[in-house]
Amino acid sequence: AAGEPRERSAPSRMERRTARTQPSLQKVLVGVVAVVLFVGVVAGAWMIGSNWASDGEERATPSGGGGEGSSNDEVELSTLEITGATGFDPLGDGDEHSENGPKAYDNDPATDWSSEGYKDPLQDLKGGVGLLLDLGSSQEVREVVLQMPERDYGVEIRVGDDNAVSDQASLDANLPVATTETVGGSSTVTLDEAATGRYVLIWFTELPQDEHNRWRGTINEVEVRGL
Repeated sequence: AAGEPRERSAPSRMERRTARTQPSLQKVLVGVVAVVLFVGVVAGAWMIGSNWASDGEERATPSGGGGEGSSNDEVELSTLEITGATGFDPLGDGDEHSENGPKAYDNDPATDWSSEGYKDPLQDLKGGVGLLLDLGSSQEVREVVLQMPERDYGVEIRVGDDNAVSDQASLDANLPVATTETVGGSSTVTLDEAATGRYVLIWFTELPQDEHNRWRGTINEVEVRGL
């Protein structure tokens, strides 16, 4: 009859199945979204942590000190006082223009100490010749700075506390080699390792020919640096 409410028909089996399925799908979707968000948060935190650790290591390295890069560049060296210098020729006649030794450290590059002029190559005559510097007391030596003519000189820097030398054996024992170089012009010779001694010997093992066709060693200025 008109105006009477209609009875609502019972849901079909398909409708009941759909009603049961929809909540389950919603739960699955919510779970997937939660997992994705969780993975994203963990990955982001890991990346931030890694970058922070890397930055921390990079910043810590310079202040850490030591390491393979340690060298004389990280130490402030001082100029060591030279109290005397003599021409050193223990394998020859015993002297090598010693009167001119002080000219090698008089702060005047126009003056110099020179060895004798040899008619033949030095290595054909003897094991070497040099200039012996006296530091007054035992010092830690790191570098030797040389000003010389623009030629190639074979030199050994020897450091020790005993200048009593009569042959090659006593030379090696009392003034051992700290480094070997070919130098010329303005050169800074860094010792292989710090050496301690009162005496620093610039020992020529090979000499070039000068303008008079003589084999000669010459040092205009020398400076010794250390601690």
